[in-house]
Amino acid sequence: DRKEALSVLRIVPSLDDAIEALGGRANVELWATAARRIETSSRALTFAEARRELEVESGKPVLILFGTGWGLASGVLSTVDALLEPIDAATAGYNHLSVRAACAIALDRLCGAR
Repeated sequence: DRKEALSVLRIVPSLDDAIEALGGRANVELWATAARRIETSSRALTFAEARRELEVESGKPVLILFGTGWGLASGVLSTVDALLEPIDAATAGYNHLSVRAACAIALDRLCGAR
């Protein structure tokens, strides 16, 4: 099953190449994640709002960017269309997750069973 799941992936050398592969910046909705709330000119989306947007056929693919332990570069964050809310931890004051865990949680909240 893993081989089949990974067969749909296409690796590209850069974010710009990924955007081009999806039809160019005008044709891609670019969303980002952050482990903490940050000030940005991008619109803020809760997971519920984002899920509703994904359920409505807009014709544009959505590319969701996940950062590393240090987050995404400010130059990248300044170009996104929306910033997803941080994944809040049950224990106050601690919200560090591996990118793999954060990605799994975010995708479940966006596309998982209700």
